[in-house]
Amino acid sequence: MEFTVQVVDDPAGESARSLADWLSKDTDVRDNARVALQESQQSTDEMGPLADTVQLLLQPDGVLVAVLSVVGVWLEARGRRTRIRVRRGDVVVEIDTAQVDDPDEIATIVAREIQDR
Repeated sequence: MEFTVQVVDDPAGESARSLADWLSKDTDVRDNARVALQESQQSTDEMGPLADTVQLLLQPDGVLVAVLSVVGVWLEARGRRTRIRVRRGDVVVEIDTAQVDDPDEIATIVAREIQDR
């Protein structure tokens, strides 16, 4: 299963790098997923591509909730309002920590929307 997590309002890509680093340090994620930064194209007046999205490739698919729980814990640890967009194919789920801040609830909401699609 492949999906991406984009940190909204992260113009320099620092939050995406932080999330990728956090995920890479988790043993369960490291053992069951490939984590990579994905570049997006900038407008013509900005320099070069920006790594603002974390791409995840899970093997096996059954670790989805565990990986999403790590994303939820990262959001909670930030201690400030953060919005993310999780995308799998045409399905996009947006989470705003001003509305949902429990790591398990975040994992459950996102998993329900993107699993088996």
